Amino acid sequence: MAEYNYAELASQLGIIGRRSGEQLIARCPLHQERNPSFSLNLKHGAWTCFAGCGQGGFHRLVMRVNSCSIVAAHDWMLNAAALMPVKNPDANPPVELLPDMRWASLFNSVNRDEMPQWWFDRGFTWETTNTWDIRWNGEHGQLIIPFYKYPDIQDEQLLLGTITRNLKNGPKYVNSPGLPRSKYLYGLTAQHGPLLILTEGPLDHLWLQQNKIAPSAALLGLNMSEEHIRLLHGFDEICLALDNDYKDKVNHGEVATQEIATRLMKSGRISSQVTRLRLPAHRKDVGESTALELEQALKDREVV
Repeated sequence: MAEYNYAELASQLGIIGRRSGEQLIARCPLHQERNPSFSLNLKHGAWTCFAGCGQGGFHRLVMRVNSCSIVAAHDWMLNAAALMPVKNPDANPPVELLPDMRWASLFNSVNRDEMPQWWFDRGFTWETTNTWDIRWNGEHGQLIIPFYKYPDIQDEQLLLGTITRNLKNGPKYVNSPGLPRSKYLYGLTAQHGPLLILTEGPLDHLWLQQNKIAPSAALLGLNMSEEHIRLLHGFDEICLALDNDYKDKVNHGEVATQEIATRLMKSGRISSQVTRLRLPAHRKDVGESTALELEQALKDREVV
């Protein structure tokens, strides 16, 4: 098997990026984009476009970029390699490292065809799994939830990061490094509408969508940023559905509901009505509530 210098081959394909360990991070050569979503392993040539163009070995990348057969791609690589000068890798000048993107490689490598029984015990279906591209890392007991920027929010769908739900050890939720959760709302796929339900966690949003309760999105916590407020500008009504989170006899979800509602109404940037979806007292969050309970709570929602 030929030993290729994949950094040089990538350059000859017009792929220019920055090194991060063994990875080359760059703009994808298969679609137009402003932010890099393409990763190439410089050791063995495997590539992935996290915006949805696909993945594979370097031969397949050459086939798609050059619109040629696999035989022609193989010949191109051999001819291009023959022109390469031998370089001492230690002589390369130091380069600025990009933020840690190992989360992206992990997300791309985990199983798409297996989910834990816990997922189905919670009531989720394979349709929801596939629709929202949820994946299962069985080795570490983790659900991996992709955080996409959707095309009707910006120019194109782009994987911004992941949310890991630990079912075994560690914190309940772990976000990938640099996840821009203050700039986007998880699951928001429209810019306007009569109603949007805001939940605290991603699984609450998925539960509402699976049961077709109403359009929704998740804050991924209890913090409302100025960018979140801007994203909510086009909705006639914002319904807050935060957790029944009691600690020291205080419902912190209720406290957060009041604080967020106050910020929304005082911002001057939205004209939306702000309402509250009261969950049954024996339910901790949206995900623990039945579809009938949620439908009734939505009918009984009240202005904050």
